[in-house]
Amino acid sequence: MDGFLVYYDDQCEVCQAGVSWLRFLDRCRRVRPIALSSAPLPVGLVLEDCLRELHVVTSTQTLVGWDAVAGLARLFGSTWLIGAIGAVPPFSWLGRILYRYVARNRYAISRCRGGACGSAKPAQVRGRASLGAFWSCRSAGFAWRLPLVVGAWVVSLACNLRAYARTFRRRITLLDGRLTLLFLGSPMADLVPLLFGERFWAVFYDGVAIDPGSSKMRNALRRHLDAQAVTIHTVAATHHHEEHSGNLEWLASGAGAELLLALKARERLGTLCVPWMRRVVIGQPAPITGSVKPMGARVATANGALEVIPTPGHSDDHVSFYDSRFKLLFAGDSFMGGYFSSPNPDVDSLVWIQTLERLLGRGNSGGRSRPHSHPQPRDSRYPRRCDPTRARGRAESQVGFFPLGSPPNRDGPAGRDAAERDCRNLFSLGPPLELGTVRCGSGRAGAERWRVFAGGTGEELPATAHRGGHAGGL
Repeated sequence: MDGFLVYYDDQCEVCQAGVSWLRFLDRCRRVRPIALSSAPLPVGLVLEDCLRELHVVTSTQTLVGWDAVAGLARLFGSTWLIGAIGAVPPFSWLGRILYRYVARNRYAISRCRGGACGSAKPAQVRGRASLGAFWSCRSAGFAWRLPLVVGAWVVSLACNLRAYARTFRRRITLLDGRLTLLFLGSPMADLVPLLFGERFWAVFYDGVAIDPGSSKMRNALRRHLDAQAVTIHTVAATHHHEEHSGNLEWLASGAGAELLLALKARERLGTLCVPWMRRVVIGQPAPITGSVKPMGARVATANGALEVIPTPGHSDDHVSFYDSRFKLLFAGDSFMGGYFSSPNPDVDSLVWIQTLERLLGRGNSGGRSRPHSHPQPRDSRYPRRCDPTRARGRAESQVGFFPLGSPPNRDGPAGRDAAERDCRNLFSLGPPLELGTVRCGSGRAGAERWRVFAGGTGEELPATAHRGGHAGGL
């Protein structure tokens, strides 16, 4: 056996941070981190034990817990002294006690992402752990991740800036002119692609304008249309959120087109009050005062029709549009290209899982592409599909999706997710995500199982409620 095989829980951000440090220190590539969900265990190792403590396998021995940490530390010059001292009593005794204490409470340090997690509400953690483990461990864990967070955030900003420059107010025409994508923005709305990598566009397909952006992005949309006119006879939205609905009536009125909305979306727009931070950055849609036609089962295009598919989950009024001739799905936000961290209280995780399963069922018949309203950078190593079994609960029953077969941040910097998550939460003035219950899935590769805990109550929902069925309606 060559080198040191490090078996770690890749669903735990603290473990991910430790592996990121290993990769940073290991210039000679002596260490090979192995995610528990990605490879079978060698004979003699038990999954539950590996989820509980770090295991390092060499050609002569297996190191567990603190002994594994100390052994790895002795491999590198900058940490050799820590490893040497940590292997000698009484420091080794203290190290084992501290390691087990942190391991027991590591999901108070970082948000659960599967693996060995269980439901972890703050009050319960505080009640079980001494010395204020919930807050002390989280602070210690964040301090440990801080250099990774800062470095990864700088790299992320550089990547976002490069992508922003490449797509700034671009127009993309596809399918012999049938499909046009217009990248939108404004001085304030451009903070979103710069900080988080999400970009906004409006979709024009065969005479139908879909999700024409927010009121803050109106000037960008106007400049696009002035530069090159687009034929529009119908304006529609996938759902009522402000970045999709702010220009609906303005565009329909200016183009002399009819405005179609699902009944639920029309109702939501009548009472929509955007939080002040999003109102400043993205904009508050003005009340719709003109004529709105109810959306039926199909939307006519210049040369055919789009099937209207109810796709609730992201919001209860969400619909998608499907052209069966070209197997083209306009998914809006029913499919997010990466991890979705949103403060919207109207997200329903279980319904969203059902929606994704229904969409994936259509995709099995040969789906061509799925334009959605927040294009994000993707890693070319991952297939362009999502895995609904990797959805995870949130403080408001929110949900995130990850590329099929790839646990989040398996190979990326663990600090980037921590930085982006905390920044998103602060930016949107949403509730602290750590203060909710958690969802966890099986740590075994290929397992078709998940557990969902209801936000706020911590009650685990039955597995039968997670699958199948038709959810929602217009």
